[in-house]
Amino acid sequence: MVSHWSIIGSIIGALAGLVAIHKFIIRRPRLRLVGETTGYGRRESTITGNLSVYIENSGWKNANDVYLEIHSNTWDFPNDADIDGENSILDFQHDNHGYIGAPGDRHRFKIDDTLHPGSKYKLFFGDILLEQDRDYTIDYRISCQSHGERKGELWVKSGYNNVSVVPSPPRFYLAYWKRIKDIVRNIIPYSPVSLTLPNVWISAVKLESVQESFWDWRVNPIIEVRTANEKDVSAYSVTVKGVVKISNNGEKEAVGAIKMKRCSVRPGTNAIILMTDINKYAKQRLACDSSYDAYKQIPLKYSPQEPPYPDHPHSDLDIQWEVDYEIPEQGDQRGFQILCSEMEVKKLGDQNMAKIKGTIENTNTNSRAFFVVGRVYTDSGYLVATPDQRIQIAGNSKTDFNVSCYIPQLSEDLTDHEVVLQRTQ
Repeated sequence: MVSHWSIIGSIIGALAGLVAIHKFIIRRPRLRLVGETTGYGRRESTITGNLSVYIENSGWKNANDVYLEIHSNTWDFPNDADIDGENSILDFQHDNHGYIGAPGDRHRFKIDDTLHPGSKYKLFFGDILLEQDRDYTIDYRISCQSHGERKGELWVKSGYNNVSVVPSPPRFYLAYWKRIKDIVRNIIPYSPVSLTLPNVWISAVKLESVQESFWDWRVNPIIEVRTANEKDVSAYSVTVKGVVKISNNGEKEAVGAIKMKRCSVRPGTNAIILMTDINKYAKQRLACDSSYDAYKQIPLKYSPQEPPYPDHPHSDLDIQWEVDYEIPEQGDQRGFQILCSEMEVKKLGDQNMAKIKGTIENTNTNSRAFFVVGRVYTDSGYLVATPDQRIQIAGNSKTDFNVSCYIPQLSEDLTDHEVVLQRTQ
């Protein structure tokens, strides 16, 4: 017979569980981006209008120390978007790399004010010029003091003469599901049954170091990534992200972050991801994020004589990596054909310049914009670079293209290439 103490214990346990759920799951801030369009209409074969984007806290708790990063790889703003800093009652800092909608751009917002439950503030607005019957996306990552980074999207959908904005906010339960999976992996590190197979994973990591002096080292991270051979996937857009940590007085300290991307990786491919176009400052700024000069570019500079004054030797440098991917849009390529292409490789000092040029034919009557992506391979079939360029291809015409990049010299020669068309990176 069950004692009344057992019943009371069960009730107390249930109440404790409900309190925990309310405190740690329900009573949390829920941040998302929302948008609205005004003044839209049809101009010839395009849709015009105005877009405003807001940040909103739809949760049940204040959000402090909010950090937002926006990426819009399908966006086509004809003019610069306006950041609503002076007119907004919200106090925030904006780190601008290009304009909203520039291919490959990244915008960071650090919000100093508290976002109260139910509050909504305008971040930016601008004119839009869209193709008919197409979906555009604004990808974003958002975090605050109460939770880590979460991903969301805004979908801007154009019709015949109208535009709508559909939010796809971060799913709060995904963070808890990831935590549960991490706990299970720690408990059962060598499970005989794999429940899910990753589409993209990191297979090897190397830190290539060159000693410049007794104290100073230049460190170049090289990451090897493998993509699954999925039949229904034409390409992966792969991004590797690393948190740079050093030893300072015997303790590990995070001093920066790295993000590198390959925008068109075939399924079943081994890709080597390393910093290309090292001589381009703007690309370095997009790849590296740090408050220390030594970690704002690749190769990283490891020097105990410069801030943040890491311990010696440089082997204490550690980078924790993770990989993410998207499936780029191919778009309607009927009537488009790559007639020819060739690759030229030149050795320039400690780098190779790979230049791919060719011709695209459009047999349609209308013009259309595509990203022309070149895939550069080594002797053994490793993908090492994906230089790209967005070009407008006129109707009933042949258009020449030229994409290039600088690649650090590797142990293998660059011998093969491909060229593909994509609507997004």
